[in-house]
Amino acid sequence: MLKQWGDSFFDELQQQTGLLKTQLETTLGELVAWGLVNSDQFQGLRALITPQKKQSRSRRRPVLQTPLAAGGRWSLIRPPLQDMNDAQRVEQIARTLLSRYGVVFRKLLDRESALPSWRDLLYMFRRLEARGEIRGGRFVQGFAGEHFALPEAVSLLREVRKQQPDEQLITISTADPLNLTGIITPGKRIAAQAGHRILYKNGKPIANDQSGEIEIDDNIPANEHWHIKNLLTRKHHPAAFHKPPEGPLI
Repeated sequence: MLKQWGDSFFDELQQQTGLLKTQLETTLGELVAWGLVNSDQFQGLRALITPQKKQSRSRRRPVLQTPLAAGGRWSLIRPPLQDMNDAQRVEQIARTLLSRYGVVFRKLLDRESALPSWRDLLYMFRRLEARGEIRGGRFVQGFAGEHFALPEAVSLLREVRKQQPDEQLITISTADPLNLTGIITPGKRIAAQAGHRILYKNGKPIANDQSGEIEIDDNIPANEHWHIKNLLTRKHHPAAFHKPPEGPLI
């Protein structure tokens, strides 16, 4: 059924296959164990490995619906169309790094893991430069070695150099790839962890929130501390990320 109909919910699979709920649960469990099927939500996979006694104990009242029914869609795990050789893999990673940062040099990748060696990346960056796809040179002061950049990134760097300092405060998660504290920005390194935040001003980190413990740079005036703590701890409502409607509301 998954081959014929594609990604399907638990109820759809039960209806099309005619299996009982317990039979379908066992079937999905076997397919997952063989690495043939996956769910797009953790709840479905978690229900497969949770002991039955623990599931029944956690329910305060009888539930007519099996836990797998709320586990999203089930789909076949498809093998890659073709295996990439080492050179193709390194090129794909090199392009991903350029798309992420715009400018890439060795020190920038200190936090990255599971990357090819810098020697392999350097060879690939030089090949891309020889093709005329990227630029090579020294684009960021204070960092030795060769730098490589996308052409549009070089133009943006020139524009930023002419701009006046921006007093805007920007908050990001410490798990964001832009968390380069202690690497290219001053201050100690801040571990990448979901739920923790860093506050930037003029491109420099001035405060951070780690497990509720807020640290503010000593150079920040005391009358700004409340506003900074508010920016680090408040949670944005989803509506804030949507563009407000235009025109009169009917």
